[in-house]
Amino acid sequence: MSWSVPITWVAGQVVGASDLNTQLRDNMTYLLQRPLANIFYTSGGNYTIGLQGSLVPVDATNVSMSLTLSGTRIMGMWSVLIGTDSSAHLSEVWLTTCLDTNYGNYELSVYPGTFSLRQGNGPSLAAATVMFTFTTYPGAHSVQLCWRNIGTPSGEISTIYCNAGGYTQGIRGSAWEY
Repeated sequence: MSWSVPITWVAGQVVGASDLNTQLRDNMTYLLQRPLANIFYTSGGNYTIGLQGSLVPVDATNVSMSLTLSGTRIMGMWSVLIGTDSSAHLSEVWLTTCLDTNYGNYELSVYPGTFSLRQGNGPSLAAATVMFTFTTYPGAHSVQLCWRNIGTPSGEISTIYCNAGGYTQGIRGSAWEY
């Protein structure tokens, strides 16, 4: 079923059952049946990343959403609790969304909804929400939370807290066709 462009009704127009079925029932059904994916992942452990200049998936198996589109647009969000352990050095960790494992093929600046935590002189902790949109092709797609850690001396790490160490945030994600 596809979307029908709404009619501009005019005074005195006779409205039949097929008009109402197309304009109300069918368009509402279309909106309510759009592909949707949700994830709430609590591993009982945390995800850590050291110095990493390239985008990599946080967890390609468990922190991934699948959608099969009839159209070409995806919108969504991720929510995590993230921290750095930098003591006296500048630490910068980036969170973004990767579509169809293309995390190595583009510069970070082309990814919509990028979150950056930049911290120096002590550890930091932040609740991060990354929102994203993509225009792609109809069919099956994989949406993953990806990250990289730049500006960090070797040996320093950043952490996504996933129901460990007293933090119960977990990783939340939603994606839908719009």
